[in-house]
Amino acid sequence: MEENSKKLCVVIDTNTWIQDSNILLKTSLGGALLYCIKQNNGYLGLP
Repeated sequence: MEENSKKLCVVIDTNTWIQDSNILLKTSLGGALLYCIKQNNGYLGLP
């Protein structure tokens, strides 16, 4: 890994995450998000 490379970190807005009582990470869109983060060795930040 290069010295000056940056890691991917995604922070989800709390209002969007809990929108309409559907937890985003349990939907197909949330699954796709987690897959992309994992493929890029990134991190998920939750407020």
